[in-house]
Amino acid sequence: MTRPCLLVRTLNRRFEGWSVWYGEATGRWWAVGPRWGHGLAGLVEAGTPEELVLRMNRIEQSYPYTACDPPADPRELPGPPPADQRPRR
Repeated sequence: MTRPCLLVRTLNRRFEGWSVWYGEATGRWWAVGPRWGHGLAGLVEAGTPEELVLRMNRIEQSYPYTACDPPADPRELPGPPPADQRPRR
């Protein structure tokens, strides 16, 4: 099994704008989503790194997500910026 620190580095490189970590105390995998223009970010938790990747991919594919009062027409919601314009950590 790959060590958590190596997987964390790999996932942080693969998912620009996300913060990924392994909780030693919880034994769970965690990520905080990027703030794409509207200030919203989400906390994601999973039991395995594979499950975390699936959840992060689902969030990115279903973007945009909003917390309240979305426009009547979903096409009016802003999309994520291109990968080369996302903030780097």
